[in-house]
Formats: sequence, structure tokens, C-alpha cells
Amino acid sequence: MPLYSYLFLMNLAAAIVIFIAYMIGFDRKRYVKHAQFIQGIWQRKGISPEGEPWQIEYQFTPDLQFSINANPPLHSNGKYRILREIENLLIVELYHIEGDKLVHHNHLPVAVDTKHQLVRIEDRVYRRKD
Repeated sequence: MPLYSYLFLMNLAAAIVIFIAYMIGFDRKRYVKHAQFIQGIWQRKGISPEGEPWQIEYQFTPDLQFSINANPPLHSNGKYRILREIENLLIVELYHIEGDKLVHHNHLPVAVDTKHQLVRIEDRVYRRKD
């Protein structure tokens, strides 16, 4: 095989490796469509069977901090990052958590409904707090 054929194949192989490396890096820096939508305070409230009012609030800030406050008393805060977005579902990781222990093992599925201005956190509907 002539030398120029080897050079062509080596350049082609290098181009493929560079392309794969670019695509892997591009995936990490991907745009998350609903990242800004979840920012704010999301509330769910009701009345217990005993007639006592209850509420729970999730807050997500632009600087990637979160807090969870509830009555009966529950309080947790820390940082969050969006691990993955699948259409309107965000997989949110909570870390550096302080306060009460959370039951969702640091991964929180958040479904976004922009039409009705709702989020669904762990299969429960939350409304944006004014």
C-alpha cells in the first residue's frame, strides 16, 4: 500500500477520534430547556384526615441552591444540579444537604407542565407560589 494511503487512513482515524471527543463534550454542556422554569417556589398544601392543615414547599434558585420547607416541620437545604432532561422530565440531584433527612435518596424526578404552570415532584402536583 502506498504511503499516501496510510497517511489518509491515519488522518481519517484522527478525525473520527476528535469527532467522538467533541460529541462527548458537547453532551455534557447540553442545553437544558426547563432549567429556568423550575426556579422559584413550588407549593402543595391540604388538610389532613384529622383536620390539620399541611403544606410543603420546594424552592430552586438560579444559583443552584434548593430548600424544602414543610408544615408539620421539615426543613432541608443544599445544592442541586440537573442530571438529565428527557422531554419535560428533569432528573434533579440534590447534594450538600443539610437539615432533615430526605426520603428520595438525593434524586428527584421533576415533571414540568409549562402550559398549566405546574411541576410534578415525585408524582405530586405543585403550583408556583406567588
